[in-house]
Formats: sequence, structure tokens, C-alpha cells
Amino acid sequence: MERLAIIADDLTGAADAGVRFARQGLTTIVTWGAEALAPSLSHPRPLPDADVIVFNTDSRALTAEEAYACAKAAALRLKASGYRQVYKKIDSTLRGQWGAEVDAVMDVFDCELAVVAPAFPRLGRTTAAGVHYLHGVPVAETEIARDPKCPVGDSNLVRLLSAQTQRSVGLVHRDPASGTESPAGATAINEQVERLTSRGVRLLVCDAQTEDDLARIAGAFAGRSYAALWVGSAGLAEYWPAPTVAAPDEGAAGSFPCQAEPDGSAVPVDRRDAITLTGAPSAQSASHIAPGERAASPSSPFTPAADLRPVPSIGDAVMLVAGSMSGVSFGQIARMKLEPNVIGVDFDPSAVARGSDTAAIEIDRCRGEIGRAIALGLDVAFHVAVTPASVAASRAAAVARDVSPMELAAAISNALGEVAAAIVGGHRIAGLILTGGDTAIAVCRALSADGLRLVAELEPGIPLGAIAGGDADGLPVVTKAGAFGSADTFVHALDALKGRRGIESPRRPNIIVRHDED
Repeated sequence: MERLAIIADDLTGAADAGVRFARQGLTTIVTWGAEALAPSLSHPRPLPDADVIVFNTDSRALTAEEAYACAKAAALRLKASGYRQVYKKIDSTLRGQWGAEVDAVMDVFDCELAVVAPAFPRLGRTTAAGVHYLHGVPVAETEIARDPKCPVGDSNLVRLLSAQTQRSVGLVHRDPASGTESPAGATAINEQVERLTSRGVRLLVCDAQTEDDLARIAGAFAGRSYAALWVGSAGLAEYWPAPTVAAPDEGAAGSFPCQAEPDGSAVPVDRRDAITLTGAPSAQSASHIAPGERAASPSSPFTPAADLRPVPSIGDAVMLVAGSMSGVSFGQIARMKLEPNVIGVDFDPSAVARGSDTAAIEIDRCRGEIGRAIALGLDVAFHVAVTPASVAASRAAAVARDVSPMELAAAISNALGEVAAAIVGGHRIAGLILTGGDTAIAVCRALSADGLRLVAELEPGIPLGAIAGGDADGLPVVTKAGAFGSADTFVHALDALKGRRGIESPRRPNIIVRHDED
């Protein structure tokens, strides 16, 4: 098969876009870092040997010029490495300077057109008449408009994208016949495309309110001869008509994703193999591992996830690390803390805002509380304290020290990562749950990880994988974008990482996290 690549602007988004390919049985790796992408370096880090590589440029909060440069660097590295099939992953709520990033990838790969559909209907992200909605509310009228780093001020996709790109933007309507409810089929879509492109439109924003709509969009564009860049969230990635191989299971999707049932429910399950995913040992338990037990070779951390071997003495504790400011995440954290074996440890963000000395004290306090909880056999929900008092104190301290909101957010994420790395290094951890893209990448960098090996999907948009390389190689991890998931998502992730819940689907094998006894 031809290798595939995805360019994303944050870690959780990279993972939720890539997990579709892992479900098909393809080796799928998420990686990041300038040392991996810069062709100008004399010895850039080798790209993973994988069927699908997902590159996180970590550029969502950057300026348009910076975002363009990051996306261009990633595209140049991928092109130089022989990749021709590239998907540009964007936020399903439109955050970031993604128009500039689309320009960069199109410039590098000489794309004539871009098919743009950020909708993710399974998770309440839809586009109708060019307006993008989050659970039925225009996105600029939701909490996304108040995002501390990437606020979205316009729900009109054509208008928002036109302000970010050098190319002409047009809308492909779901129902081109005014007043009808019937979605456009391939013929109607193609007629609209011909009219728009004849007027010089190069970025084709597509309405999509259902999974069927995304499948129709993919089907309409799949056989066209021009070079098109596919741009969307994890929703459109499900139907991206790139060359793929069938998964090893008999119920795998066809060679084009749009040929499968849109929600996957109609694919028969003829076989349910089991993949065992095991946690990485901590520093305290590493001495118990027999030679050859580790799955990843020293020369390459990117061992296929399906090849992970059982690792003994990995311990029992699961730790959630949450830095997201989303109300969805707050509700999920509260629900997880109702579990009988879970204790909450909150991190005071104002300690970081007041300076390095108070930040160090708060980091030590959290390390101690979490360590004591794990020693008692408890699982931990470690999260930023978001109360009116803590928010007000953080803002006041940041203003007094002339610290910008972006600088403060980055410092908080790094502090969470420092705590998480200390806990993983000194205790027996079965797995991590990471929510919020900035938090997830901060934890991974604190663990010196090279990437993530994606294995399965816990819920729509909620991947399960394993740390690749670094101090926690092989450690199971669930990642979640802040506003994704159901009320019970963290509970489901906890149960999966503790081996109490299998993960199965018509398109993927059953995944069981196994904890071997000492």
C-alpha cells in the first residue's frame, strides 16, 4: 500500500484522526517535534516506519505566519520522505490558524483544490448552509468563543476561512435546491464543484450534518483526477478516500473508506481476536523485567502496537491528567471522582502565575498527595482547579508579573507534565488518561516520549494507545480532546486501563489491557 500521512495541529486531535487507521489494522504512529520534521537538520530524527504517520505540529495557538511555517516544514519533510497522500487535520470547533496551514500544505504538494469538511456528526459538530454548529449552537456562541488560547469569533466557515487563506473559498451546499431537505448526491455535489471551480474557487467548504453526508462527499470526490487536499476533523478522516489495505479481520472496511457503512454498524463481526496492551514498568519495577520482555527495540521506539508483549509487575494505579478548560471535561472529571476507588488531586494554577518558587511548592505538594494515594491503592484524577477564586487569583498574579494568558497556559501544562513524569518514574502505573492537547503533549515531552502508537478507539474520538520511546515506553494511554466524549468517558477509560472493560467494534479487534501479577 501507499503510506499515508496526517498533519495535525495538536496531539489529541492527531490521535483521534489517526485511530481510524489503527482500527483497520494499519500501524499508526503519532509523532512530533522539530527534530523529526526539519529537512534542514543534518541528522533529523527518522520518521517512524509505519503504514500511517500522524504529525503533530503543535501549532494551534500560533500566529498565522508561525502556523504556516510549521505546516510547511511538516509537509516538506513528508514530501521528501516519499509521502504523497496527506490529510490536513483541523479542529472540529475551528480553533487555530488552520487556513494558513492549509495554504502551506497545498503549496508544498501543488494541490489544485482542497475539500474542507470539519464536521464530526457523531460528536455533535455539524455544518449547515456554511454555518458550523456545536450540538446545535453556532460554534462562536459556545464556550469555544471564550477559549483562552484560540477563541473562535465566527461560525460562518466561508467567512472565517476566507480571512485566513490566500485562496478563494466557496460553499458546497448539502441541499442545493432551496427549501428541500434532501441531501445532495454525488451528481449535485459535482455540479456545484464545477460551478465554483470555474469561478476560481480553490477551497471547497462542504455542508455535512450526518455521517451519510460525509460519505457522500468522499464518494463524490474520490474518483476525480485533480490533486485535492482533504481537510477536516476526525469525522471526515473516517471517509478519506486514500488508498488503504483491508484490515486483517474479515469484517474490515473496503479499500475506500466511503464504501463502508457510515457508522460502521452494518459491518458483520465474524471474528474477534484479542490484542493485549500492557503498561510500561515504572522505575521501581523495571528491575523485575526479564531480558527481552520489552517490545520496543532500542533502535526504534515505534514498535507496532499489536506487537506489544506482556510486561510483568506493572502495578495497578491509573492517573488522569487534565488541563482542559472545557465544561465537558469538568463534568467528566466530576463523574470519575464519584468512583469508589478514585481520589481527586487539584492543581492550583495561581501558584504558577505567582512565579517559579510557588510553582515548585505546588508541584511538590501534588506529587506528594498523588504518591500517597497510589500507595493506598487508589486511582487519581489530577486536574487544574477551576473555581472563581482560583481563576481570579491566577489572572491577577499573571497581570502583576506581565505574563500573557498563553504563557500562563503553557506554564501550567508544563507543571502538570512535570508532576505526571515524576509519578510515572517513581510509582507503579497501569496507564494514563490525558485530556487537552496542550496537557497531553506536555506530559509526553516530560516523559521524553517520541510518539504514540495507536491501538483502538474507546469511544468515538477517544483513542487508546501506548507511549513510544522515552522513560515510559509501552505505557498505555488514553487521549481525549477537551470537549469530546460522554459523561462516562473517563470512567470507561479507567475501566479499560484496569482491565475491567474490553474494547470492541465491528471494525477492530477486542482490546484487553492485561495486568500480570508479580
